[in-house]
Amino acid sequence: MMNFQKFTEKMRTLTEEKFGDNYHIELQEILKENGKQTGLAIIEKGNEQLQPIYYLEESYHKYCTDNQNLDTIADEIHMQYQHELNTMKQLEKTSSSLSSFESIRSKIFFHIINSKNHPEFFSEVPWVPFLDMAVVFRILIKRSPDGTISSLVRKQNLEAWGITPEELYEAASENTPCLFPVWFKPLDPYLKELVPDFQEEEHSALYILSNKDKWLGASSILYPEVLRQCAEQLHCDFYILPSSLHEVLLLPKKDEVSVEELRMMVQGVNQMCVAPEDQLSDSVYLYCKENNRMELV
Repeated sequence: MMNFQKFTEKMRTLTEEKFGDNYHIELQEILKENGKQTGLAIIEKGNEQLQPIYYLEESYHKYCTDNQNLDTIADEIHMQYQHELNTMKQLEKTSSSLSSFESIRSKIFFHIINSKNHPEFFSEVPWVPFLDMAVVFRILIKRSPDGTISSLVRKQNLEAWGITPEELYEAASENTPCLFPVWFKPLDPYLKELVPDFQEEEHSALYILSNKDKWLGASSILYPEVLRQCAEQLHCDFYILPSSLHEVLLLPKKDEVSVEELRMMVQGVNQMCVAPEDQLSDSVYLYCKENNRMELV
């Protein structure tokens, strides 16, 4: 089995063969919310200003865990190219409207990420600490059945808009619960929806909290009153397990539950099941109904 570096070089060669002589394929390191990612920049000769990028970490994960064929991965990249190109064209069309904060204020939203990130990332973006995580901001560009297009807010945006991080957070706090409404459900019924043949060996006490898009839904823990409303439904305090950027799991607090065992479970799931770019935290949190507060435990 190839290491990641050899995998990326092989994918660059295969992708260049798929696209042919009119395209040039480059390996690039891109600074993203959860660290640097390696991507294939697909550059059409004569149209160099638009360079769709296909990130390779998830594909490498499939190669390692599912033994996915490299030619199949290259075919997926080729198929996704047009979608990514259309996304970039949409961003190009809307870039002129980003110069005015008032024109895009209603499209600002937040989400939470791992704070143990590359320092250079946090030097480039406005962010707010939340326990051992970080809140960052995005601009919603377009939503469709095919997915959501958004753009990360950077410090140069704030300078152009003439606003403070506090004003940015205020706008995002108003918008995010409306743009991405909360979604809360017991875990077992949700798994049965995903896998109709799912058979539970015993009833799970876990609940899943996200947004209706199931995308960057862990940020729903920041919505006003959401955790209190969950506690009212559960009739008790609960642990919050950060399963990914896209959702958290809630576990009613019982005396027999060991925090250390929960922490080891979260760490194990992150290492074995969650792509690095989707990992939120290795920590465990507790929501206390009496003082309406979430804390690190």
